[in-house]
Amino acid sequence: MSNINLEEFKGKEIEFNNTNFMYLEWFLKKELVFGRPQKIQKVNADNLFIKIRIRKDKENKDLIVGGGFAGITNLIVETSETKGFLKEMNGILENKQIMNILQLNLEKLILFIFQDYKLYFEFFSSNNIILTDGSDKIVLCLYKEKWKDRTIARGEKYIPPTNVKNVLSYVPKEDDINSKKNMVSNIVKNCNISPILIEKYLESEKNDKNVFDFKTYKKVVVGIKKIFSLLFYEKTKIIILEKKVTFYNLNLPFLQEINYNLNQIYEELILKPEFLQSKNKNKKDFEKEKQNIEYTLNQQKGAKEKLNEKTAKYKIIGDCIYQNFDYLNQIKIIVKNGLEEKKNIESIEKEIKDYEKGRKIKLKKIEKEKQKIVFLIE
Repeated sequence: MSNINLEEFKGKEIEFNNTNFMYLEWFLKKELVFGRPQKIQKVNADNLFIKIRIRKDKENKDLIVGGGFAGITNLIVETSETKGFLKEMNGILENKQIMNILQLNLEKLILFIFQDYKLYFEFFSSNNIILTDGSDKIVLCLYKEKWKDRTIARGEKYIPPTNVKNVLSYVPKEDDINSKKNMVSNIVKNCNISPILIEKYLESEKNDKNVFDFKTYKKVVVGIKKIFSLLFYEKTKIIILEKKVTFYNLNLPFLQEINYNLNQIYEELILKPEFLQSKNKNKKDFEKEKQNIEYTLNQQKGAKEKLNEKTAKYKIIGDCIYQNFDYLNQIKIIVKNGLEEKKNIESIEKEIKDYEKGRKIKLKKIEKEKQKIVFLIE
């Protein structure tokens, strides 16, 4: 792959990896919505990371946020005493239910919505954390910041960043290109996408004559739009290892288990040709999975029918046992009363025969042995 001079993109505020936050929104929403924060603490690391313990479905989930990263870990993470900003936030949000989790405007920003509060995690610039009331008035913020179009400080109204272009609405124009360099520059400018991503697509989409024409340009834009319209339904975990935050164990069919950070996910995972070209393969996998599910359901249906048959059979047996118990108990009462009234055996037998008329069980013998009443039935 030919190299491109990335120096020209310095200082242009290129937001790198917005796509990952589409995944994070889905992942965090699935794991944490309707959970309740229990404790917010600072993680012992070189950079500022915080751990939010969230209780959901009688299970604790530890959310790690900081340094442009977010994820859930089931590992033990060392923390420091909660104080200052985190102590205030903990006091406000403790045991309040998370109603929803959203990503805003394809921006590197995740929003946690509570009943009366909103918690914004910004994964750019200073990686600020902002807590607002329901009307977006800032209650707490990790850092005070002054931007061209917004101010982050207590009492100010929180305004989300608006510098990300709407990738899906971008329409490429033929005037946008006259060289490969210009092509990359225009996509970066219009879509706010990493030049590395565009470079890789250009290499995979160039025509047989190695020419980067307008047709190639349109293909690249379509490919980028495809990425931004996808959700990644794969589980991942975040761990802190040697004071570095890393996404770990991406269980994808075309990747080995290997450590990835956010940039690597963006460059390696979604740029794999298999990811965008596996539609038919995924369809076959889906059909196979569907067949497996249908087979399992049929097995369950068969098992249910057998269970119903057994249940009906056991119900009959149970009814018989109950009837027999009732019958024997009644005989016992007749015998007991007869003996207490000092009736002879013949009189008691007659009472029993009158009671047992129409029944299949017949009394064969009855006698008194010491303090026990013995009767034999057939």
